Amino acid sequence: MKLSSHELCAVVGRVASEKSTICSTILNETFIHSGTMRINSESIAYASQTPWILNATIRDNIIFGLPINEARYEKVLNICQLLTATNANIMIKPNWTHTQMLLSSGLIVVLYIKPVYIMLEDTYFSM
Repeated sequence: MKLSSHELCAVVGRVASEKSTICSTILNETFIHSGTMRINSESIAYASQTPWILNATIRDNIIFGLPINEARYEKVLNICQLLTATNANIMIKPNWTHTQMLLSSGLIVVLYIKPVYIMLEDTYFSM
C-alpha cells in the first residue's frame, strides 16, 4: 500500500478481518513477519476505535503535551462548537453522552496537532 500526501484511503472489511492490525502495524505496534514498511513522517495522529481520555483537564486532553498555541486552541474549540458565543467559556453540551465526549476529545486532538497523516479507526463505532 502506498499513499501520497493529500490522498484519502479507506480500509474496509468484515468484522475480524484485521483492519485494526493494519493500523497497529502503521503505528509500529505489531511485528512484521515479512515485507517492509516505511513512513516518511513522524507526524501521525490516531483516533482509536475505543474512545479514552486522559485523567487531566479538557485543555490537556486537547493539546496532548504540546506547547499551547492559544490561537489554534481557540480555533479548534470553535470548530468543534465547544465555546459559548457569549463568554468564550468551554461549554459541555448537555445532550452529549459520555462516549460522545470521549470520542470528540480524540478527534479534537487530531485537529489541534495538525499531523501529516490522520488515522481514524472506526471512530463512530461507539456512538
